[in-house]
Amino acid sequence: MAIYVDNPQVDELVNRLVALTGKKKVDVVREALEEAVARHRKKPSLLESIRELQAQTKADGFKRLPDEKEFLDDLSGDI
Repeated sequence: MAIYVDNPQVDELVNRLVALTGKKKVDVVREALEEAVARHRKKPSLLESIRELQAQTKADGFKRLPDEKEFLDDLSGDI
């Protein structure tokens, strides 16, 4: 399936990349799309990030402060 992009900014970016690399337009577009897909695949989900943070916090031996309630009440303005 062919794509047609009618956008001067995209055309300029592709032309700049062609000039820098000496490759064909189709190759620079394909490589850019492949890199974008790979970058998104490597990105952990929010749930994975939260689980990693929780595991690290547990491994670090997180302990609540003895005066935490007083501190949090002060932050919230005693709501």
